[in-house]
Amino acid sequence: MLKSTKPVISVGAVRTGCGKSQTARRIIEILMEKGFKVVAVRHPMPYGDIAAQKVQRFAKIGDLAKNRCTVEEMEEYEPHVVRGNVIYAGVDYEAILRAAENDPKGCDCHPLGRREQRLPLLQARPACNRRGPHRPVTR
Repeated sequence: MLKSTKPVISVGAVRTGCGKSQTARRIIEILMEKGFKVVAVRHPMPYGDIAAQKVQRFAKIGDLAKNRCTVEEMEEYEPHVVRGNVIYAGVDYEAILRAAENDPKGCDCHPLGRREQRLPLLQARPACNRRGPHRPVTR
């Protein structure tokens, strides 16, 4: 793990679809309401030119076009940007961490370095009696 000079909050999950993105945005909102300066850091979605995606910073809608974001990337980054948040992504984790720590909007905490606070998300099983693709077959 990279060592950060700032406090870190990490949002992880046991599977896709648990709500990591929504949870991270809500945590950022709560921290900003309390006066903290926060930036988000997301693992990369390396669908394009990896060298060009070394460190990406998204602070305004125009940054999405400038970085030639895919639809999947825009779905992830745009909700942060329209809320006034800064979000980092890319493939050089140490460079991203240092950029986030020194961001002009400030950074009191972010989720890339050694984790000081960890928030794992679990997805509850649906409450129904029907067997579905995620329900065990009992004999």
